[in-house]
Amino acid sequence: MLLDGQFDAMPVLNGVPLNAVEFQQAINNNYVKLQIITNSGLNKDFYTAWIYPYLYYFDVKFDNREGVAESQLKNEGKSNLILVPKGAKNPTVFQIKRPINNAIYSNVLEDFYHKP
Repeated sequence: MLLDGQFDAMPVLNGVPLNAVEFQQAINNNYVKLQIITNSGLNKDFYTAWIYPYLYYFDVKFDNREGVAESQLKNEGKSNLILVPKGAKNPTVFQIKRPINNAIYSNVLEDFYHKP
């Protein structure tokens, strides 16, 4: 499930917390029923307009332990997995200036949301 600590937001549809992909789909297909659970009074329209452009590529580290200077758990020497929409180009730069050279790319949802 997606928990946004920066904005105190948890997207929910029909009482079920959503992951990032489900959140994007709910904005597109079920906006009226989409809820943003928050304790800070965050406005749903403001938040969804702000976050929507970021719900395209998704990036996760293979090693999420705190206190480890550099990710030690790697796959093929890479520390991150990036979920790329089918038909989209693999991103090679983050925010115009930071090269992405530590990622494996996939457009398979089950790779990203793999069951433990």
